[in-house]
Amino acid sequence: MAIQPAAVGLCLPTLVADLTRCSEEQFDAMARAASWAGVADVDMFASHLVQVARQVDPASLPSASSLSETIGLIRDSIAATGDSLDDGSVGRLAQRLTAAGTQVRAVEVASCWAMGDNEASRREADHLVAVAELLGAPLVVACCVDPDVEPALAVAGLGALADRAAASGRRVCVEWLPYAGINHFRQVDQLIRAVGRPNVGFLIDAMHWHYQEGGPDWAGLAAIEPGSIFFIQLSDAR
Repeated sequence: MAIQPAAVGLCLPTLVADLTRCSEEQFDAMARAASWAGVADVDMFASHLVQVARQVDPASLPSASSLSETIGLIRDSIAATGDSLDDGSVGRLAQRLTAAGTQVRAVEVASCWAMGDNEASRREADHLVAVAELLGAPLVVACCVDPDVEPALAVAGLGALADRAAASGRRVCVEWLPYAGINHFRQVDQLIRAVGRPNVGFLIDAMHWHYQEGGPDWAGLAAIEPGSIFFIQLSDAR
């Protein structure tokens, strides 16, 4: 089997001050920033894309005052995307990105899977896969955002997400976050091995790679399966 090279791209949501909200003006500014930087591949929040596609006024949306509230609002926004996204509006946003010289390679962010295979995680997965299909994006990003994780539930949830993505020809890339229950490269490696799906691999965020406990894990990186890094995300690392 041929090894697919990892995509290298820019994390556009980090360019927005409030991760829970995105205006059309901000969307266009992000596209211009990626174009100016010469970045061909980007990842975006599905919630941002849907807000802009539906012309939602950001001022009408609630704001978050804490990390937990931000996570909750992002989850709620994904859950509220509904099933009627095939009106062409999301596809037109993709065309605008293409005109700016970039494309959405990955759609963010699946997080409910870390709590197991349940109704919320399945609904979230279906919405994210639907947005990825409309954009032609081959990847769905999975992150654990909860501070505590039960490994068996996470394995079951990620496996179910992977199966739903695979039915659409999509792959799932797993990112770790420094404040969450899965916060290190090696934890993601263990999770991917336990899930055992060929369409599950790594998302390596340059900032998280450098600032995880112990710093860059070159020995761990050398031990993973070739081709298991699906996306390398450029963000705030120096």
